[in-house]
Amino acid sequence: MYVVATAGHVDHGKSTLVRALTGTDPDRLEEEKRRGLSIRLGYCWTHLDGAGDVAFVDVPGHERFLTTTLAGMGPVPVALFVVAADDPWMPQAAEHLAALDALGVRYGLLVVTRSDLADPAPALARAGEELSRTSLAGIPAVVCSGRTGAGLGDLRPALASVLQDVPPPDPAADVRLWVDREFHVRGTGTVVTGTLPAGTLRVGDRLLLGDRPVRVRGLECLGEQVTQASGVARVAVALAERPADPGRALVTPDAYDAVGRVGEIRIHGDCHLGNLLWNEHGPVFVDLDDCAMGPRVQDLWMLLSGSPADQQRQWGEIVAGYQQFADFDFREVRLVEPLRALRMLHHGAWVSHRWVDPAFPRAFPWFGEERYWDTYVGDLREQMGAIEEPPLLL
Repeated sequence: MYVVATAGHVDHGKSTLVRALTGTDPDRLEEEKRRGLSIRLGYCWTHLDGAGDVAFVDVPGHERFLTTTLAGMGPVPVALFVVAADDPWMPQAAEHLAALDALGVRYGLLVVTRSDLADPAPALARAGEELSRTSLAGIPAVVCSGRTGAGLGDLRPALASVLQDVPPPDPAADVRLWVDREFHVRGTGTVVTGTLPAGTLRVGDRLLLGDRPVRVRGLECLGEQVTQASGVARVAVALAERPADPGRALVTPDAYDAVGRVGEIRIHGDCHLGNLLWNEHGPVFVDLDDCAMGPRVQDLWMLLSGSPADQQRQWGEIVAGYQQFADFDFREVRLVEPLRALRMLHHGAWVSHRWVDPAFPRAFPWFGEERYWDTYVGDLREQMGAIEEPPLLL
């Protein structure tokens, strides 16, 4: 099996294209049909000559559903990148492309849709230029219309050709299934779904969902009950237990380092040196509008600066000082780099959300320029590498 995720701006024809390829409508909610846009992830599949079974994860294109989109894209190795012939290059197309680039997706097909409504050449040229600076540089392209069916005959073999070049994953790899849906079925129990990128799931396997042990009670692939499934595959996993607070990844026990559940306290939320002032009485914290509940390490890691050796020394001194007043959960050290990545993402989203405020273009004149996004994506890719590195030692 192959798994392909769609990508592209809202209303550019992603769902229409999946419907034309599979004969199944990925939009199943009444609200989706009424509004004419995807809200949740859609799942369809078909058989392509030269490739075999192909499952599609159809993602929302609207900016409000970006987290849902990322959940669908994350573990999928192939993208169907869709742009419309009758629209210019759009913000969510750029956003989806940045996400795919940061995730390192290298296989895909560029599809210019709605070719019956406008000359597709300008859209094809602009999209190719944008993709040329990313991990999807050089992917093949086709032009089609999901409404009239023109070009769909070229789309199917083009996609099959792309899939034939995708290297097979290791079926013996440890399981890490990122959960994109979780629900309860009467008579079956808890069911989680997701894209299995590698490894093999078997009925009877004992795994971890978050930090809770679970047993695989049943498996389903492409609507069929199976006894085992190897990645890459879309799977629905029935669990014998019903965890009270399930995690977001189903994993092989002892295969991955996990922080587990950590305590939350009231934190400053933006505790860097710029928000720490000194007067004759000592330190004063300012800018308290980001106060929230969260892990205590969030108020410590931003105080670090300098070389890794400097940060190592500072870290020991900060934690030693902290422990004079309160206990410190040393498991939280593993959260430092993930929290740094979240801060990078949240900062970009914050500036984007507030861009209508006249003060923001003046304060961030570089935001939105191509060089900014090139640097931003590069920084995110480096940060993904940092997350894989061992944490600071204490």
